Amino acid sequence: MDTSEFTKAKRPSSEKEVGRFPERLKEALKGEPIRGFAARAGISSSTLHQYLSGKSEPTRLLLIDIADAAGVHVEWLATGEGPMKKGEERINEAQQEYKAIDPKIMREIVEGVEGYLTENKVQMPASKKAELLIYLYEVFAKEGQVDRGQVLRLVKMMAA
Repeated sequence: MDTSEFTKAKRPSSEKEVGRFPERLKEALKGEPIRGFAARAGISSSTLHQYLSGKSEPTRLLLIDIADAAGVHVEWLATGEGPMKKGEERINEAQQEYKAIDPKIMREIVEGVEGYLTENKVQMPASKKAELLIYLYEVFAKEGQVDRGQVLRLVKMMAA
């Protein structure tokens, strides 16, 4: 395989997708007036018109500025790949983690922790309680069931 074939094989997107840059740019503008967006991106409105018409493409540095002004990922703007909006990947990761939590196990852990703290009139800072809940969940999720005695021992130890 010569280097040109290797380079083409490594490209994350097809030529067809790269050629759709003007469409993605229009989508990123979200109907904002060209003059205002261009000013926020630090380019002239005539330059932005050229990008939108497909007559010209921005340099890498200008592409970054445009993506920042639009609140979109540079990769999406340049290639059409990945999430469009900044922050989307964090939301998706959080949703995946949430789905991975077994509500039954978490409920038993929370009930055990809260029960001990209430019965013994113990105050625990929220940050310490959160760390304890996470630790207990990691332990019992692997086992698939909650050992209430072990929960109470660990809470007692952490509350001391």
